[in-house]
Amino acid sequence: MANSHYIAPVYKNGKWGYINQHNELVIPFRFDDADVFSENKATVNTGGKINEDGWVEGGRWGVIDANGNYIINPSYDLLNPYSCGRACFRLMDRWGFIDDGGNVIAPPLYSMAEEYADNLAAVQNKEYRYGYLDLHGKVAIGFDFSFAYSFREGLGVAQDEGGWMVMDTQGNIILRPDVRRLQQFIGGRAGAMNFEQRSGFLNSKGEWAIAPVYDEVGWFAEGMAPVSRNGTWGFVNDEGMLAIPLRFDKTGNFNEGVAPARQNKSWGVIDRSGNWIVKPAYEYIYPSTGGLLSFMNEGKAGYMDTKGNIVIPATYADAKPFEAITI
Repeated sequence: MANSHYIAPVYKNGKWGYINQHNELVIPFRFDDADVFSENKATVNTGGKINEDGWVEGGRWGVIDANGNYIINPSYDLLNPYSCGRACFRLMDRWGFIDDGGNVIAPPLYSMAEEYADNLAAVQNKEYRYGYLDLHGKVAIGFDFSFAYSFREGLGVAQDEGGWMVMDTQGNIILRPDVRRLQQFIGGRAGAMNFEQRSGFLNSKGEWAIAPVYDEVGWFAEGMAPVSRNGTWGFVNDEGMLAIPLRFDKTGNFNEGVAPARQNKSWGVIDRSGNWIVKPAYEYIYPSTGGLLSFMNEGKAGYMDTKGNIVIPATYADAKPFEAITI
């Protein structure tokens, strides 16, 4: 019988490895960069070097399984995490896709590519037009757009010379909202900006579900979405009520009932009422996954639980979120 548990990439002494939630090393420190697990696989880098901006450049990317064994040997300039059984890779500044077995299903022909969602992937061709590929790497929706997001919840958001549109997975246009900007539909709402540069949320009928009265909006998660006015952030609920007042410098999204929030340049953790569970004292905090939030404090990273208890001490140079794997 398969067992499911959580592991996370952590950085120590110049290398990345993976730990479990008991702080036990389950995949040794041997990678120069490492992504979180997705679909029981993780993309990792060997040979890369950290640039002056803190990003890894060079080296080659491959794919490991939940035991740390290579499924796909390092051979790509860049390789993004798996979704829908496909991973986006870059070679010679062009993007393509591979399947679970490393077979190329779309050769590197594209100048930009997004991850698969709803079995479709947004890509940009050499004429700088966007379209969508199916799971076989074939063109499913033609290159008719000046910009396109990945699909979410069965809806695609794209832009052409006539403005923004919402389409179904067959490419049929179902809405043309009269807005200046439009985000993806998440939680049945899409952030949008009107021509007066005020932001709110549209529903799937193209109606303003939450009036455009904010400077910026995020996206919904667990029935809450971050919104901003005059540089301060709070949260609205599904009904459009300001559930948490605008009093933060910045926020993350809610996950597992809590959200990171920054005040006076330090990060803490709030509950759904906006009360501090963890008072702001950290350099950063990632949203909760698997009941743990990674944090950075005085240049060292560790993990706390959703009540603010330190579960894994800050002994790492960096730490990314936990994700579930099955062994």
